Amino acid sequence: METVELSPNEVSSEQLRKMKHALRLGGKSKPYRNYVSLNSPTEDWEDLINKGFANKCKGINGDSSVI
Repeated sequence: METVELSPNEVSSEQLRKMKHALRLGGKSKPYRNYVSLNSPTEDWEDLINKGFANKCKGINGDSSVI
């Protein structure tokens, strides 16, 4: 797996918040996941995918999941 360095100029604060949520960072417990499941694509996640900060695959229920 390739490591990608984040630059403050490449992602918005909202995109960074969403990535932290997907990794379950910032909570009191240890991070326990590395994905977010979406019913439909969002502009923020599509942008992160296009920039190489996330990948998309089909979810278990056929929804789109961003990993």
